[in-house]
Amino acid sequence: MEMLTWCGFPHSRLDYQVSLPNGRDRLQIVAAREAGTLSSYDAAGPGAAPPWASMNASTVKRLMAKLRR
Repeated sequence: MEMLTWCGFPHSRLDYQVSLPNGRDRLQIVAAREAGTLSSYDAAGPGAAPPWASMNASTVKRLMAKLRR
């Protein structure tokens, strides 16, 4: 989470963390530059469907293209 803050994402939440049999952990963190972006996540609670689950395919495709830049 400190790395995300350093990269410009000061607002983050730990969604889930799972300990694997090999002694390693798998986790998922959601992060945002603006606090309001995570408001729907906070209302739904950890483990709920991500905000993009309700987006149409073209919107998700456009957002993924931006992330790849």
